[in-house]
Amino acid sequence: MTTLKMLSILLVLTILPSLSIAEEESISFDDVEDVKVELPKSSVGEELRSHLMGRIDLTSEFSPYDNDEPEENHEFKNYHFFVFLKVKASDRTEFFGEIIGQKFYFVNLKVNNPITFSFGKIPVPFGDSTSYHRYYGGVQGLGSDGVLFPIVWAENGFNIRTQLNPLAIETYMVNGFTELDETTGKPKLNVGSNGSRQAGGARLSLDAGGVTPVLSYYHMQWRRGDSLNLIGGDLSSSYGLWDLSLFKHLRLGMGRAVAFIDGHQDGTFQKAGDYAKIATNLLGPVEFQLLYGTFTYDSSDKSEKDTHAFTLSGQVPWDQVRLTLEYQWNFEAENEVENDILRLMASLDF
Repeated sequence: MTTLKMLSILLVLTILPSLSIAEEESISFDDVEDVKVELPKSSVGEELRSHLMGRIDLTSEFSPYDNDEPEENHEFKNYHFFVFLKVKASDRTEFFGEIIGQKFYFVNLKVNNPITFSFGKIPVPFGDSTSYHRYYGGVQGLGSDGVLFPIVWAENGFNIRTQLNPLAIETYMVNGFTELDETTGKPKLNVGSNGSRQAGGARLSLDAGGVTPVLSYYHMQWRRGDSLNLIGGDLSSSYGLWDLSLFKHLRLGMGRAVAFIDGHQDGTFQKAGDYAKIATNLLGPVEFQLLYGTFTYDSSDKSEKDTHAFTLSGQVPWDQVRLTLEYQWNFEAENEVENDILRLMASLDF
């Protein structure tokens, strides 16, 4: 770690009085009042009930070390222009999807009281996906292909969810990973599928009164005779878990995912990512969060693709707009690159 990076870490820790990345919140489709639409009608003659939601942002980010190309330092970018549609076709069937970029879209059919069948381009049920992003590697992935997995990991397929309160069991089949590294010929996990191979898996989630542990499994044949097995474990807590003056203002999260991939000349090799985060709302409307994680691109070959990262940020609401300031320190295992990022973002969820 360079002396300059150490000084920048101490500077930001001094400026921000608490810990916090301003995490992308999930956009719930359960808490918004339905809007009745007179036409069309469902096949059983009931009025369709629907509503729209969305997200838009303006982001400016720059690297303090990018002196060779300063025109890129203050470029304005738009990472989100999403419109979400929910349609309740009947008491048992509903549709939810992102309809501009078609990041994901699916139908939920309530088969009976505990079982729901979903199909379409579904968010893959692996890890903690409540915010539609995963933090393995310690980086959210804005402006990139994602770290261990795609930024929004959704594939065509189906999922069967059985809700046995407080336990939820999900089993699924989706299109699997198909992209290969051009240099090594090994599978890349942060790029979406072209549909030529399929995968299956399961996820167990337990709502333990403010604490949610999640166990995940994913399996596919990435080429004939060679398997890819993913195992993940996540744990998160919500605000107010501990009824103490300080601790009730904290929420925590941590997780690790490991991919065991057959086909290496010495046998199985691994890709892996982990993260730990702590957030606080102790200062009222302002939330701070600190996120840390590591990423191993290929356990058989140490390289600059093996990384770890810290992200420290603060987020404050302004009417219905959220303002975010965050600083991200990136470190490579070899050939250190000066690629830290300061990010400013204004976003609206509606």
